Amino acid sequence: FDSTEDHFEATGITEAVARFAAAHPGVELAMVQAPFPECADQVIYGDLDVAFLIIRHREHLPPDLTFRPVYEGRLVMAVSKDSPVQTCAEAVESMDLLLVGEKPRGNSRILKALENMKLEPRIRRVDSMPAGFVYAQMGKGIMLLSELYYEQHHYSGLKALPIPEEAAYITHMAVWNRGTANPMVARLLEQFPPVSRP
Repeated sequence: FDSTEDHFEATGITEAVARFAAAHPGVELAMVQAPFPECADQVIYGDLDVAFLIIRHREHLPPDLTFRPVYEGRLVMAVSKDSPVQTCAEAVESMDLLLVGEKPRGNSRILKALENMKLEPRIRRVDSMPAGFVYAQMGKGIMLLSELYYEQHHYSGLKALPIPEEAAYITHMAVWNRGTANPMVARLLEQFPPVSRP
C-alpha cells in the first residue's frame, strides 16, 4: 500500500483484499505499506505481486508495470464554515493556502491544480495537519484535502469547495508487473467493481 494514503479502508480497497483472502484461504497474504517509489520498485523486481498506488495528475508509472484504476477521488478546498467565500478563486484571493511541510508530493499536485486555474496563492507553510486545521477553522487559511478524507471526518467547523480542475483528481491504482505469472493477481482484481469519476 502506498504510504501517501492514510485511508485505504474508506476507498473499498481493503474490503476487496479481505474478500479475496476469504475466497482464497490457501493464499498467503503479506501486506506492507511503503512510499510510492519503493512500492513500484518492489513490483518491478518481483518482491510484490500487486501494489495499490495513488497516481496524481500526469504522474506516470514505469512501462514494465500494468495498472487498473480501483478508486478515484478528488481534492476539495476546506475553509471555515463561517467564511463568505463560495468559490476556489474567492478563497485563494482572500486567504493563505496552508501547505503541510511533510507532504511534498501532495503539495506539488495542489499547486499544479491552482496553476492550471490561473490562481496564485499566498502560501503559508505549517508543520502539521492539526496546525493547518486550526488556521482554517480560524478563517485564516485554506486546507486542501481529499474529498473522501473530508467526508470521513465530518469537520463541523469547515465547509468544502469543489476544485473544478483535472489536476484535482486522484486515482488509486492496482499495479502489477507486466510479466507476472501469478494467477492470483487476476483473481484479486476481480474483487474490484468498475471505477467512475466522482
